Amino acid sequence: MNNCTVSIIVPIYNAEQYINNCITSIRNQTFTSFELILINDGSTDQSEIICKKHMSEDNRIIYKYQKNNGVSFARNAGIEIAKGKFITFVDADDVINERYLEKLMEKQIKYKLDLTACAHINIKKEQKKYCSSYFEDTYVEGKGILKTVIPKIYYNGKMQALCNPVCKLYKKEIIDLYNIRFDEEITLHEDRLFNIAYMEKYPAFFIYLSRYIIELYGKTL
Repeated sequence: MNNCTVSIIVPIYNAEQYINNCITSIRNQTFTSFELILINDGSTDQSEIICKKHMSEDNRIIYKYQKNNGVSFARNAGIEIAKGKFITFVDADDVINERYLEKLMEKQIKYKLDLTACAHINIKKEQKKYCSSYFEDTYVEGKGILKTVIPKIYYNGKMQALCNPVCKLYKKEIIDLYNIRFDEEITLHEDRLFNIAYMEKYPAFFIYLSRYIIELYGKTL
């Protein structure tokens, strides 16, 4: 798709237990102007078969196989081929609400946001638990973001949602302008570094995060 609004990037590695539900939830979005980029990072299970079945049924899906290099390589590969004005990342074991894109885009358009984010629910051993709670609208200018928003990325309590790249809508033009990528040399906190790089490179930010706007069900650990 050349005129899609959002590129959804899903890194996949041996996710046959989850990937069908993940892709189905994405295909069922009420906001339909998107491309789904599936990056298979060297899976040895049935993930490829499941992905190709969905691809044969939906022309919004792009599938790429690469040798196993890790999630950072996979996400970066997705960024390289993304054509949307915005990028969102979904993990292979996530299932998103059908209005996920609709609500994120609604807020992006209303407030002209550089980063739009929402809360999600962490499901572990069949118990649903919020990993993030209400985060008041925050607007910061210039380096003020270093003192206000970035410290919350490392907070061990309510604001943990800013750690990871899921549940967020990024502007592709910002990612491209500053060549922001996931660090392929590390396997811990690479997602936090990506978010820091994205936020500190841009002069102003308005971040919207609320459990009441959208719920991301999934993230099975």
